[in-house]
Amino acid sequence: MKLSAQYRFQAKLIDTKDENDKPKGKRIAHGFAEYLRDAIPN
Repeated sequence: MKLSAQYRFQAKLIDTKDENDKPKGKRIAHGFAEYLRDAIPN
C-alpha cells in the first residue's frame, strides 16, 4: 500500500500551453493534500 501516491504528496511536472495550444513550458504541481498539509500549523 503506497499512501503517498494515493494522497499525492509528491510533485508532478505539468506541461503548460499558450493561447494557441502550443507548448510553452513546464510547471510543478502538487496534489491538494500537499497544500492542505502545508497550511495546517504543527
